[in-house]
Amino acid sequence: MITLLRDTITYIRNDWLIVAPFWVFFFGVQMVSVTQDTILSPDGTLSYTRIAAYSAVWMAELWIKCVIMGIVMGNGVRGAIALVMTRFMTIMMASILIIAPLAMLLGALVSSGSESMVFQLILFIVFIGIVFPALVGLQFLPIPYLNGPLPIGSGIRHVWDMIREHFSLILRYLMILILISMISLIFSAIFSQVPIIGKSILVVLVQGVIATLMTIFTLKAYLFILTDNHDKPSV
Repeated sequence: MITLLRDTITYIRNDWLIVAPFWVFFFGVQMVSVTQDTILSPDGTLSYTRIAAYSAVWMAELWIKCVIMGIVMGNGVRGAIALVMTRFMTIMMASILIIAPLAMLLGALVSSGSESMVFQLILFIVFIGIVFPALVGLQFLPIPYLNGPLPIGSGIRHVWDMIREHFSLILRYLMILILISMISLIFSAIFSQVPIIGKSILVVLVQGVIATLMTIFTLKAYLFILTDNHDKPSV
């Protein structure tokens, strides 16, 4: 997996334009400050405007992630965009099917304040037991659909089987992903203290590079895990 990470870094160094979509995305998010709000209004009720904003940001990020994967898979920019346009609705619906149970469990966990400690503990254990496979699954989920037209359920089942059958490799992938996220948080925290250009430019640059790194690394890890010869990544 470390070799895959090095290969990913080399790929980005040789083609910095691959980072441009995420730079534009994070700059736009920074300008509208969506990430600084919660989905609750000041009075504690749900803000449907903010929910719509978060949904739009999530869909845009997923779209960019799919396009970058399509480019790295050798489709070219136009080919990747055309491919994602034909497959994006399926990818989005499959992702929602994974996100929805997590959201319901999280809602039940948050609203269980008056329930017994045992009930809250059970909910928490169930949530933790589901959240990690689900989050890993969401990272890999676009790839089988980009590889070929699949029914929604087939892609989800394929990713789940991969996680179950290659758990040790998935765990190594997850550890590296957590490490990359921690590095991103550290650099973002440092750069955000720089006057004027900190949050608006430096943090955006870091976020764009890290998001692209994680996207390409995920694709390489997926192909690496599924190949019989784990010494020769396919991308």
